[in-house]
Amino acid sequence: MAPRYRLLLDSLRQRIPELSPAQAFHWVREGRGICIDLRHPRQWIAGHLPKAIHWEFGQFPGEIESKLPKGEVPILCYSRVGDRSLLAADWLVQMGFATAHSLAGGWEAWHNAGLPVEAGAFPACRRPDERLAGIAQLPHLIDSIRQFSAGFAPSIAPFVRKEDRAVMEFLCVDPQTMEQIVLAAGSDAEVITQLRRALGPSWPSDHAIREFNIRTLQRRKPPEPAEDP
Repeated sequence: MAPRYRLLLDSLRQRIPELSPAQAFHWVREGRGICIDLRHPRQWIAGHLPKAIHWEFGQFPGEIESKLPKGEVPILCYSRVGDRSLLAADWLVQMGFATAHSLAGGWEAWHNAGLPVEAGAFPACRRPDERLAGIAQLPHLIDSIRQFSAGFAPSIAPFVRKEDRAVMEFLCVDPQTMEQIVLAAGSDAEVITQLRRALGPSWPSDHAIREFNIRTLQRRKPPEPAEDP
């Protein structure tokens, strides 16, 4: 560990209370507040603390306030080994949350102590008609990639549905590149930024996007019922 980073963590421990796995177990069992898992989605799927909510560190703390109930609710953060949870708890305190704890040793300490865990479930894909940057089906494609990644698939390329593949064909992006962009990005906005950077002047025009949406949504419309003779 780099000396300056170690000094930063030491300073955080002076003002952020850490709970041992045993203390955290009682904290969770008694429902004293909200527990936030900051790890990667695939780690969340494999197992997490009971009743914890998932909020990946790369997306923290931008929208976390909208995800938490109003009022002074104690928060327990944990990461893989307990470093990032110190940073997250400190952010919460600076944002005005009265009580934020960090799990000492993180998930590894909890797991090594043989304490209870729950299996995760990744959120369902967004509707195919939802749009991102004006492009229908793109949010569904992003969610599909994240789901397959969380399920430990070595690559999503063989599993993408033809409707999702149509988005990549429209953007002229191969599945491997799309997968890399989505998994490296922490938000939809970052996905669009990276796609625009990769495509450059090849990014489709508004007219092309409208035409694509019409074709995509028409393909998904149920057939008209035949009239009785």
